[in-house]
Amino acid sequence: MEEEFRLVLEKAVGDERGGLAENLVKAVTPALIARENIVGKLWAIIIVEDIKKIIENSQTPGVLNALAELALPQCPPLIAQELSALDMIVQLINHCSAPGMPTHKASSERRVLISCWRLIAALSTHPITKHLLTKGLDVLARQALELRTDDEILLHVSTFCSNTASDHLELALTLCDARIPRLLARLICEVQVAAEVKEHIVVAANSFAKSCNPDFTHQEDIFLRFPDALAALASSSQSRAATEGIWALHCLVTKGGMQLARKLAHNAPSVLTALEPHAQAYAAADKTQASHLTLAQRVAKLTLDDIRQEGEASNSSSSTT
Repeated sequence: MEEEFRLVLEKAVGDERGGLAENLVKAVTPALIARENIVGKLWAIIIVEDIKKIIENSQTPGVLNALAELALPQCPPLIAQELSALDMIVQLINHCSAPGMPTHKASSERRVLISCWRLIAALSTHPITKHLLTKGLDVLARQALELRTDDEILLHVSTFCSNTASDHLELALTLCDARIPRLLARLICEVQVAAEVKEHIVVAANSFAKSCNPDFTHQEDIFLRFPDALAALASSSQSRAATEGIWALHCLVTKGGMQLARKLAHNAPSVLTALEPHAQAYAAADKTQASHLTLAQRVAKLTLDDIRQEGEASNSSSSTT
């Protein structure tokens, strides 16, 4: 049986009629899953002691993409096998995203990094996201959102964050601690970020809002979906979520500029309603007792002032024309 499976994999690797990932996925039948350590055998195609050689191996992205495709169906034995390889995935992400690593499209590091995050996003569709966070993927996600402008990476990272935040309140709060919502707010204002990525960012913001604020209801207006979700986060009874929601709204207004602030002033009452209590709390706060929440409340006041100022400016300009 071992020899049969080895021949199946060799044929998949050597078949030039399709991509490596496609060939490997076709080769892995339900019968093989039942009797073989599929993930271990796939890793054996590329695994060596030197991580640099794994990255330089042209077959590595194909194997990782095959693992991602296989991770999507509901197959508990296969998911357990995938988790056993999680440490190696984290090592690859750490290595490929380290400062100074090549980021051009043809680089091995970029191709492997994209495939790693694709696999993580696929794994996050299962109720195992707590295990993913224990490996430090919240920190790696933050680094990816901070440093990467690669749309494919941002897409997979946003999907991972969305799936993780929707699984449980505590997981959403862990991602809030990693400052994920404010980074999403920065990215959605970036012109060079693809529309598809921004759609996933909006979905992620809604996942945070639903987990952290039970009163949140999905906004039908496309323009309001993102700021409304951040407003719900800022209105959360969980201080960790509320603090991050405030900062995310601040980033949105700061990066979005005057035009966005004016739109929020006139069309997003939920944002004003969310910021007002924090601004009032800051006015009454003991400024000598500095805390993360007090700082966030001050940011809420500044953000609210900016929105109202732009709203008043647009009103006055409209009345004079």
